[in-house]
Amino acid sequence: EPQLAAIGAAFEGMRENADGEILRVVEADVRFHLAILQAVGNELLEQFEVLLQPALVSRNQMALSHDPSGDYLRLHEDVYQAIVTGDQNRAEAAMRRLIVEASHQSAAALLGSR
Repeated sequence: EPQLAAIGAAFEGMRENADGEILRVVEADVRFHLAILQAVGNELLEQFEVLLQPALVSRNQMALSHDPSGDYLRLHEDVYQAIVTGDQNRAEAAMRRLIVEASHQSAAALLGSR
């Protein structure tokens, strides 16, 4: 299925660049989330792409520059594996954990930049 392949390719891009340039990780992360958004097939959610992309880029650059050693890769892998196995409840729970961690990471970066 092409949608799953796109999600997988984006995740692999994150994994391959985890110890490298932050911008490449950010780009792969954006591709990961946009691929999931498109795979859902909800036209209303797809409208959020124009808001989601710049928000993810800004948040990720700030948060990953502040703390590049976070659990972001493991959390994304949890989401990806749940999608691969078709476990909707697990995918939702994993995405919620990812969002919570991202908000904590963002707050730490903002407080640390003062």
